[in-house]
Amino acid sequence: ETANTWIAKLEPYMKNSLNTWGEKEYLLITKIGKRGKNIDFKFEGNLKSEINSLSISYARLYSIQCAAISLRGMMNNNPFPLSNLMDENYSFIKMMKQMSFGYGWGSVTRLHALTDLGLGVKPDLHVCRTIRHLGICPEIPKGVKVPNNKQCISINVACIELLNELQKRFPSEGHRLRSLDYVLMRISLCGVLP
Repeated sequence: ETANTWIAKLEPYMKNSLNTWGEKEYLLITKIGKRGKNIDFKFEGNLKSEINSLSISYARLYSIQCAAISLRGMMNNNPFPLSNLMDENYSFIKMMKQMSFGYGWGSVTRLHALTDLGLGVKPDLHVCRTIRHLGICPEIPKGVKVPNNKQCISINVACIELLNELQKRFPSEGHRLRSLDYVLMRISLCGVLP
């Protein structure tokens, strides 16, 4: 629900945002402080007052701008900068490194983006609980709410192996990683686990 609210607020300002966010004429957010509080960011450009008034964390907006700038830079060399992520032989670790969009894009956030692209699972609290309960990733200790980068990779490798096994055993079902992420999350969220 919160995400849908942010989407509704931001949508009017996202047209051509890949080309305009991070440009002084349209919208440039600069981090001027050391923390991530709203007072630590400065806004410039035509969209300054509208974006400022959206009641969305300035740190989150800055992260979105960092992603736009990063993607724009990647597109200078390749019009489809993330297309190689779809290659079956592409290493998951390389994928995590390529998805680095700067400030605010930690392991879980990058995996959320990969999940939205159907290329990973987002190891949130619920996925971690289910994975641990099923015993498919024993290196994840009980009670982990925000896994570190190494744990995120372990969880995704375990889920990819599980998905491969499901696809071998049930080829006609058309299992997808995005669906597996959803099922693992729902198992914990619905209170099925002890």
